[in-house]
Amino acid sequence: MIEALRMAGVRPDEVGVIFANGDGRASSDAAEAHAIETLFGARTPVTATKAALGNTLAASAPLDTVLALLALQRKTAPPCCVQEVDPSLGLNLVRRACLPIEKPCALINVQGQSNQCASIVVKAPKE
Repeated sequence: MIEALRMAGVRPDEVGVIFANGDGRASSDAAEAHAIETLFGARTPVTATKAALGNTLAASAPLDTVLALLALQRKTAPPCCVQEVDPSLGLNLVRRACLPIEKPCALINVQGQSNQCASIVVKAPKE
């Protein structure tokens, strides 16, 4: 995440929403939540799409990128489709309803089948 932000020339406080990998595995969700909390604190809204769409494997990154761009364009973060959230994760998880986005960037985390991880930063489309 740090390298993706650096390459995009974006500070953590410019990120309005994080699209977490959020694959539902306790160990990887906890590790991702810890990394997000360490870099962003508990203030940045976090959402995840796999609970609604399933794990689309190789399509996860492009799909989340399109959804992040739509969220930035509409200035609204979509909610996660989760029933229960582990409070120890320490995230500002978007739940039950969309949340307004006031910052111009989104960060997308993805993880491959062999645990390769990547982060992508996208900026709001110009109006």
